Amino acid sequence: MPDMVLAVVLAVVLAVLLVSVIGMVVTLVRFDRQVSASERAMLPAMQDKLTELARARARLLQASQEVQED
Repeated sequence: MPDMVLAVVLAVVLAVLLVSVIGMVVTLVRFDRQVSASERAMLPAMQDKLTELARARARLLQASQEVQED
């Protein structure tokens, strides 16, 4: 009889641990998807900034060449 109680207690503990681990994995996957979605939302703004920086760089290079020509 004590062996049966021990087996049941052990089975319950293992089941609780399994459910807990599954819950943590689900939470991590959800968090990862939320981060990915927010990163995708920021991409157009980042591309606009990069375009703006590239244009500013081109203007600086052109101004530098004009100064060297003078």
